Amino acid sequence: MPLSSASKYFRTFFPKAGDGCRNTCYLAGMEERIIKLESLSAMQDETIATLNHELFRQQQDILRLKQRIESLEQKLAEFTPGDEIGGNEKPPHY
Repeated sequence: MPLSSASKYFRTFFPKAGDGCRNTCYLAGMEERIIKLESLSAMQDETIATLNHELFRQQQDILRLKQRIESLEQKLAEFTPGDEIGGNEKPPHY
């Protein structure tokens, strides 16, 4: 009797108990894959935390720069035209 594709799939990942080395090798391979996945997950968690910290720091920098620009814009608006040195005037030392 031929095996269905579901049965082949099931036997590939869950071999019979009497398969000896196949079971042991399969479990060792699965354990190795799980360890690799856990390691990748931990590295991704660390990367995400680092990126989150950097993003927060950059947002603070942007906020500080915006406040500084606003302050400079206010100072520029307060600058009166009488304080300017005329373009055609000679400096006082002439």
